[in-house]
Amino acid sequence: MNKFGTMLEAAELAATLCGSWSFATSNDRYNVKGLLVLAETSDNENPIDEDSFYVVSPAGAIGLCEDGEDIDWLFTADSALYEYLPLTYKKCC
Repeated sequence: MNKFGTMLEAAELAATLCGSWSFATSNDRYNVKGLLVLAETSDNENPIDEDSFYVVSPAGAIGLCEDGEDIDWLFTADSALYEYLPLTYKKCC
């Protein structure tokens, strides 16, 4: 999984993998433009701590890893509703 320091960077990659997302804890849905605007606003209003990062799944889901291990999935990719999303981040290779 790729990791990023801002939600906007994560959303830019996710936008190349998927065209729409659902917010993980509600029925809110986002298209590419809406996700990018939300990500930029979130970064400006509520930046993450320096030890935190965002991850993007192979299908374009976006998660926040605040403690370096546990992943809170924020957006799921509508094109891959049944994608396996791990609950922890494991550094590859």
